[in-house]
Amino acid sequence: MQLGYDLLCAVFAPLWTAGVLSGAHPHSRMCGDQQATQPHARKSFHWRFRMTRSAAPARRRFLRAALTGCSVFGITVSLAACAASTFPFIPSHYTFSQQQVQDAVQRKFPYQRTVSQVFDVALTHPVVGFLPDANRVSVQLDARFASPFMPQPVDGVFTLSSELAYDAASRSVVLRAPNVDNVSVNGQAQAYTQQINAAAALLATQLLTNYPIYTFKPEQLQFAGVNYEPGTITILTNGIRVQIVEK
Repeated sequence: MQLGYDLLCAVFAPLWTAGVLSGAHPHSRMCGDQQATQPHARKSFHWRFRMTRSAAPARRRFLRAALTGCSVFGITVSLAACAASTFPFIPSHYTFSQQQVQDAVQRKFPYQRTVSQVFDVALTHPVVGFLPDANRVSVQLDARFASPFMPQPVDGVFTLSSELAYDAASRSVVLRAPNVDNVSVNGQAQAYTQQINAAAALLATQLLTNYPIYTFKPEQLQFAGVNYEPGTITILTNGIRVQIVEK
């Protein structure tokens, strides 16, 4: 027997019990001494079940989300893999593949900029790598430097690395605090190494600081009225693991 939203009893039983149940009447211990059809008897009936009904809204939210959550996450989550769930339809973590990060960074290039009114720098062909020991992402770039102080443009390669962080305002995993780890140029530009390094460091800061590599959709971080957010971000040898925790 279960109390319905109209405050009437619903009985769930096999069909063969219909004859027995058709003669059932409200008991005074449940509905009071008056008839169940009277207003105060209905109030008594409601009061006796108030504690069990308080859980109904949460159950309804859970069931609605259970019916829709699977299709939502099957469509909107483009991440490589999910581990054991925090809720039935909320993964405990997401894992980004190296190719997904490569695709995100690739959208920023080619990139051209004049630095300190001295160097015209063109950056192309980013190659993303993972540094699990340092928990950082690396990006190697082909660079071309031109300046009135150099007889001709020179080519080089510079490598930067960055940690990852979650930006709550944009719901994005972003590059944070990028550093230039190495700059390599040909022999003609050796005399300008210090200036080129400074230009590369400035470019790295302007170009990739807070650059998003993945943006979560609102429904990916909410389930049954409960809000979630990324927690610990771990760089692995073959991917980036983003923990999902309850707010």
